[in-house]
Amino acid sequence: MIILLAAPWAAGKSTLADRLPARLPKCLIFDWDLIIPALSQVSGRDVRTDPTTWPGLAAAWAAVLRAATAGGRKAVLLGPATPETFAPGALGSGPVRCGYLDWPDDILVERLRARDRSPGEIAGELAFARRLRRSPHHRIDLAGSDVDQMTDRAAGWIRSPIDGRVN
Repeated sequence: MIILLAAPWAAGKSTLADRLPARLPKCLIFDWDLIIPALSQVSGRDVRTDPTTWPGLAAAWAAVLRAATAGGRKAVLLGPATPETFAPGALGSGPVRCGYLDWPDDILVERLRARDRSPGEIAGELAFARRLRRSPHHRIDLAGSDVDQMTDRAAGWIRSPIDGRVN
């Protein structure tokens, strides 16, 4: 099974990628950003900000996820990706679940400002957060959460049985 846990920048995805393996030892946990430096170097472009590289980034992650789940393990990808990010059939024929981390807008703005994001980047990330809220994907409400609560909520959803939101 492939599990996508989507969120904008500064929402805690990398923190979760570091913390979830201890809570979910049977799952393979991946951080979308992990391969960006190498792909940027190989392509000669900044993969994080150059949209022409994003289909290739999604294809690379789809290949990794298919290989990771071939042995029957759950693979969790934390990043800005939802099933719609990938080409049809790219994730294989097995089940795919998608959830998203949801912070209130003011908290997300605060977190983005702390990372020196520009007003344009902040506006783009807020727009992405709003698109996620309108999506059919499972919402993980992080309002008022500390890092342990955030980790518990994400791990609990990942462990939960399929909740009718299989994509």
